[in-house]
Amino acid sequence: MSLASLLRPPVDEGESRDTWVGPIKPLFMTLAAIAYASSPDKIQKQLSEPSYATKGHFKLLWVGQNDDNLMYITQQIGSDLLVLVIRGTATKWDTDAFWYDWLVEDFEQFRTVTVPWTVPEPYKTARISQGAYEQWNNLHNMSGTDYTVTPASPSCTLLDFLSANLKNGAVLGVTGHSAGGTAVSFMAPLLYEKFCRRGGDGGGGGGVSIAILPVSFAGPTAGDATFANYVNSIFGNSFLRCANSLDVAPHVWTIEGLDWVSESYGPEKGPVIDNLLHLVFDGVCGLLELEGINYVQPGKLIEDTGSLSQVAHWYQEAVYQHHPNTYLTLYGAHIVSVHRLVGPPPTELDIIRRRAVKAARRAVGKVEGVVDEVKGKLDAALTKDKAEPQLKV
Repeated sequence: MSLASLLRPPVDEGESRDTWVGPIKPLFMTLAAIAYASSPDKIQKQLSEPSYATKGHFKLLWVGQNDDNLMYITQQIGSDLLVLVIRGTATKWDTDAFWYDWLVEDFEQFRTVTVPWTVPEPYKTARISQGAYEQWNNLHNMSGTDYTVTPASPSCTLLDFLSANLKNGAVLGVTGHSAGGTAVSFMAPLLYEKFCRRGGDGGGGGGVSIAILPVSFAGPTAGDATFANYVNSIFGNSFLRCANSLDVAPHVWTIEGLDWVSESYGPEKGPVIDNLLHLVFDGVCGLLELEGINYVQPGKLIEDTGSLSQVAHWYQEAVYQHHPNTYLTLYGAHIVSVHRLVGPPPTELDIIRRRAVKAARRAVGKVEGVVDEVKGKLDAALTKDKAEPQLKV
């Protein structure tokens, strides 16, 4: 694959984006799927697999991992393409990482913070969600292992590794699936400020001339409209935001997207969302509007048309449509063996058990704190309405 073709934007809006991004999607989605492997050895084994879209032509350079997140850097052998790959939400529900990812990083959307790195003046007010900030903080401060030296060297941060190993003319891809796709939208501009922007106050310049290519898959939003404009001011149409048309995740956390989720699939096309979950999404929309939070996706959507799996339950359909191997199948690529596609529909007893486990796990202080906060805000709003003087006729 020509690196020049990776970075060439469409000549005009009328040109099919498939001619530009077609080869990128299976390659980068395969790397994103491999990130769900649980150890550096397993990641390297997957990178060496010749049947994948990566053709076994990638080697592992660096891995960072802590209790909650994982990311790695790989290089296409014989080329100047390096890719930072960020794992999505942990997939094993019986681990602390799963619940931290879901309850803190994925669902902490009712608070926002200013972007935690230096940005140009027009975008100083840009804000990201508290959950995105928690994920950024984990990734930014994560120590990793450098596999370019023998023996492998631990305690090397992402920025330290890139500072030592990026060469002039390199292409640095940034990719991830799900929460990893969300992370692309803040890690790519962070790396741009560090290594590419010149004349700014963000410590940019880095002494090398590189190109950064962000490619996100199935990522929920990270920030507000100002943040999206900031990201777009850097990357424009080169920010590739890829999604399956039937995947729920890329629709959250925008108000319009949450409305789409509430009506997704059924009743004519597929399984209908249950009343409780419908109520939850309606409540999330209401709280975001009450807080004045308006999340916006950066980049330009590249959407491929998915097809329903014909499973019986909305939850299962949503998981299937979001699954890494569903994306790889959509792109005509070999599936990655660290994943198992959704199996036969669960029995009613299975569903009851799973819901009971999830309900028990949710009964933690973090959730109780959010509930108390919501109740307090609603009580305050009602008290304010009652306190306002009534007009006399």
